[in-house]
Amino acid sequence: MPVYTFLVNSWKVTPDEANHTLSVTGGILLVSGGGDSFNNTAGAYVVRINYQQPVQAITVATGGVTPPTAVEIADEIMTRGLLEEDNFLALK
Repeated sequence: MPVYTFLVNSWKVTPDEANHTLSVTGGILLVSGGGDSFNNTAGAYVVRINYQQPVQAITVATGGVTPPTAVEIADEIMTRGLLEEDNFLALK
């Protein structure tokens, strides 16, 4: 599961004041209200930002099975002897 970092109160990532490549991996940076997570340098430096957001696919498997009806559940309870018929209350 990737780490989500929320930058609030106008906070942003400010790169080092030097020519370099800043690599940001393994998490997701989010700025309150949207927008860029990174500030420019104050000086005339070239900073390349290699920002790789992790990709994670989350799947939910369903069997496509129709759930049993109330009557089918009641029949199964009676068949297995889990409840005596004279103690069974039917609701409509």
